Amino acid sequence: MFSSVLASGATVLASEEGSHQLELLGMPTYWFAIIGFIVFGILFLITISFSGRGVVRPDHAADHLSHEETEALRDYQSKHKR
Repeated sequence: MFSSVLASGATVLASEEGSHQLELLGMPTYWFAIIGFIVFGILFLITISFSGRGVVRPDHAADHLSHEETEALRDYQSKHKR
C-alpha cells in the first residue's frame, strides 16, 4: 500500500515537472504584484488628494473667525492656561 502511494506521488510530481510557473486562483503570480501595485497606487492617490486641507484661503483666514469660534477659542485657552 505504501509503495502505491509513493508511486502515485511520483507520478503526480513527474506530470507537474513541465509546469514551471506557479498559478494561484487561476492566474500567474506576477499578476498579484501588478494588481497590488495598482491598488496601492490608487490608495496613495486618494491619500494625497486630502493634502489640500491645510491650505489657508483668504475667506477662511484665522483673522476672520466667527463670534462662536472666538468664544470657543477663549474658553479653550482659559481652561488650559494658554
